[in-house]
Amino acid sequence: MRKFNCIILSLFIVTLTKCAAQQTLAFKTILDATKTSNTPSKFTKFIEPYGFCFVEEKEMPTFTYYTHFKCGTSDIGTEGIRVNFSVSNDGSLNSSFLTRNEGMVSGFKKELEEFKFIETQENVDLSRQNAKWYTSDNYPEILVLWEYNLDENNRKVWHIGFVWNTPQN
Repeated sequence: MRKFNCIILSLFIVTLTKCAAQQTLAFKTILDATKTSNTPSKFTKFIEPYGFCFVEEKEMPTFTYYTHFKCGTSDIGTEGIRVNFSVSNDGSLNSSFLTRNEGMVSGFKKELEEFKFIETQENVDLSRQNAKWYTSDNYPEILVLWEYNLDENNRKVWHIGFVWNTPQN
């Protein structure tokens, strides 16, 4: 019985250690990534400790984006999250979250308020439906897009975008 208890205790410690080692991706994570991530590879290295793996590079007419999912997954489902990093043809950088997880979105919204982001209508694309734009004096180099769209099954999908390093024309 003593040997069995030792085995159970060992498994519990290993599980606890693994859970503690894996960090949680937060709104602040991307704010922090903007300070050091000026290339796709730096961004990937930054979010790897949060359990994300690079999945796809896709070239679009005006930008190239790099998709990351939780390692071992390739879809957001109802609980997951996709994280993108993109480089626009004009050199601007941005990243975004895409999720259907309302709980996660609520947490991101609290952080948005915590870091004193306020809604703005200056220098933004007001034609996007269901979208709001935010700025903060604490992060003057970042513009945050907060929007939702409906997927093919009429479910909300939130898109939270972070735009930084926008070249001045």
